[in-house]
Amino acid sequence: MNQDERPAALSEGPLNILEDFKPHTYEEWRVAADELLKGKPFDKVMKSTLIEGITLEPIYRREDIAGLDLASELPGLGSRVRGNRTTGYEENAWAISEEIPAATPGQFNKAALNDLERGQNELNMVLDCATKSGIDADKAEQPGSNGLSISTLADLEKALEGVHLEMISTYIQAGACGLPVAALLLALAKKRGLDIAKLTGCVESDPLRVLAARGKLPVSLAEAYREMSFVTKFAAHKAPKLQTIGVSGMPYANSGASAVEELGYVLATAAEYIREMGKTGLSIDEVAPRMRVTLSLGSNFFMEIAKLRAARLTLANLVEAFGGSDASKSIYIHARGTKWNKSRLDPYTNLLRSTTETFSGAIGGADGMHTSAFDETYETPDEFSRRIARNQQIIMQEECELTRTIDPAGGSYYVEWLTDQVAKKAWEIFQKIEGMGGMAKALESGAIEDAVGKLRADRLKKIQQRRDEVVGVNAYPNATEKLVEVKTPDLAAIKAERSAAVAAARKSVAIDLSGKCPTCVLADAALAGASIGDMAAALRKGDAAPATIAKPLAEVRASEQYEKLRAASAAYAAKEGHAPQILQANMGSSRAYRIRADWTSAFFNAAGIQMLNTVDFKTPEEAVKAAETAGVKVVVITSSDENYVTMAEATAKAFKAMANAPYVLLAGTPTPEQEAPWKAAGVDEYVNVRANNYALNLKMLQLTGAIAK
Repeated sequence: MNQDERPAALSEGPLNILEDFKPHTYEEWRVAADELLKGKPFDKVMKSTLIEGITLEPIYRREDIAGLDLASELPGLGSRVRGNRTTGYEENAWAISEEIPAATPGQFNKAALNDLERGQNELNMVLDCATKSGIDADKAEQPGSNGLSISTLADLEKALEGVHLEMISTYIQAGACGLPVAALLLALAKKRGLDIAKLTGCVESDPLRVLAARGKLPVSLAEAYREMSFVTKFAAHKAPKLQTIGVSGMPYANSGASAVEELGYVLATAAEYIREMGKTGLSIDEVAPRMRVTLSLGSNFFMEIAKLRAARLTLANLVEAFGGSDASKSIYIHARGTKWNKSRLDPYTNLLRSTTETFSGAIGGADGMHTSAFDETYETPDEFSRRIARNQQIIMQEECELTRTIDPAGGSYYVEWLTDQVAKKAWEIFQKIEGMGGMAKALESGAIEDAVGKLRADRLKKIQQRRDEVVGVNAYPNATEKLVEVKTPDLAAIKAERSAAVAAARKSVAIDLSGKCPTCVLADAALAGASIGDMAAALRKGDAAPATIAKPLAEVRASEQYEKLRAASAAYAAKEGHAPQILQANMGSSRAYRIRADWTSAFFNAAGIQMLNTVDFKTPEEAVKAAETAGVKVVVITSSDENYVTMAEATAKAFKAMANAPYVLLAGTPTPEQEAPWKAAGVDEYVNVRANNYALNLKMLQLTGAIAK
């Protein structure tokens, strides 16, 4: 374009977009949109409703956030919606806090040293259920079956050998009662001559997380709060950089809860902990800095960003409501990929999900993050998968330079509006739970599982109908893949090793908790050789309160229902020499209806069914001969709508005339005039976008003999 051809606005001087280009009103855009829709209903086509009950508009404008106070806030100030720090990640990036999966202290130490040397900067220890319950490894039935087994100071020394505790943050997921575990950590610091005030990280106590996930606690809830109070008081005065209270949304997210439900339950849990600690004399300004909130990261990119921002907003409001200072509003938020959307089918697709989750966590402003390893659903993540997960975060920090921007989502009309919506709906759920008497009461009554279970069933149904897609599962399935083997550790060997180790290190120690600092006494006892079991027994000697029982939340992965179908197909193939088969009777040249032909094959590939689809048939007789040769029990007639007019009835009749007549499907949707004659001709069912993919595939596996009816 030469100077003479330039628009007048450009040739007359410097470009000023606001002056040279007339802004269009929403009304003008709406008229143009309606014209393109050609009579289709605007609300139905252009709007969508999320599982959170939030209806999305097709576009967002300045007017949509005009009344929001948070839109004018600066990072690190006010509601904290824009982050806990004024400089964002500029000075300190989020902590790379990958869970290090190991059953024994030696295994953990080897993995920890490897990962710390390669970019991880917070140790994340997930203890097994026995340790979390205060049971020693020699007494537990399956030590190390689902986490790290720790019993004595010697165990912790082995696990953290070569780790400089004053230089690295340590996050220990200790379950309902973290005091005995914290005592081991304090004992180790004392033995090494470290200044306890320099310890950073978290030894969490989160009894309501355990109650939600398992339906019961190893102690009464009153005792759990008593122990939480002891360790929190100690940390507030002696180890101010150490968090002691965990508030987790993971049990709810892993059960299929929506973002607003998860956040609402987190707020209710935080409020209950603050109140209970207040009863023991702890102020809000002592409690809030000791809290670490864990939120899930899922596949809805913008929703997860909004959830993290809304979490800071609502948690700050909660702290303010309890009379907390401005500094106490900056609650630490740890983010972790949810298990709900991870699959054992085509497991490398989990990398797609974990990448967008990690990106959401970074943009949303998480303080620390665990990126899910792609293989964590079927085996203990190895060095390779841990490296990939860790490097996803490192790439975003060092190559994508996400640490160079402060609240990059801030100012987005959509994100700001969505943040406000999530915060309001989560607060409503929080208030509803408060009306039930608090989170513990709501869990005990079963109200939480009932609410989440209802949504979970709806989400699973949408996946069955393929209204929601899970890549590699119900969408774009890899029907020829070899299913991964679920690997479990050798529990008998672990138990033998752990029992011997505990017996060698454990010593008989008298523990007197009367009139003294319980945390100090337990740390000294740990130094003398007391085990976690010994400390737990001393603490709970007078615990006469009744056990707290709740209706546990069912941990479910969205793909499990399809994994069972695929497993049945794989078992059938191992027995018969081939997977369950369906003849795809492509009538006429399939090039004319390639999209329908491929869509139909993928529909059944989701269940691991082998589609015999490589031949196009000119006549019904050719298709019948192919069905007889293959010995199939199901056929699906596939062609174009135009071809169906002339050959659908004849082809169906030909199949039904076979000696062993197959179940006849037809790919497409009949017109009202076609339905009756096609049914009379022998069409049993239709394969189209309205069909329930899971239910129809289950039926096909039953018809082929892969699953018993």
